Amino acid sequence: MKSMERAFWLDPRDKPALLLRMMRELCGDSRIALQGDLSSCDFSEVPGKIDGLVDPFRPEFGSGGVVLPLFPMTVDQIKRQLFPGGRIVRDIGSIQIEKGGRVEFVAADHFHRECVSVGRAVPEAFLRELVEAGVLRGYKPA
Repeated sequence: MKSMERAFWLDPRDKPALLLRMMRELCGDSRIALQGDLSSCDFSEVPGKIDGLVDPFRPEFGSGGVVLPLFPMTVDQIKRQLFPGGRIVRDIGSIQIEKGGRVEFVAADHFHRECVSVGRAVPEAFLRELVEAGVLRGYKPA
């Protein structure tokens, strides 16, 4: 299992926008792992869904979870399930995205600012864009 080599710690301002931008930035040859209260989410139509965590994901929040492939089509399916009613912050305790077998984004403890980080696959120029757009308050090297 390849563990995440943190490149930057993030201070999120707009958590839904941050997740959506990260899913789009990292989609293709990637997967997202979600842990928390998934009872209000229906991922049955997402092709390739895996119940439970698999490598390289590690438990960050309780047990259980789901792993979903990230492609342009699935990003929209996932968004429709996670975003209504603030589910991604209220119900989902941990979100991890892997690309090419390595975890490259982690938002743990309900997006607590000391628990959100990215790996080396996320360019610093992209993070600067997120700051300019108001999605992040800022970021710092890990």
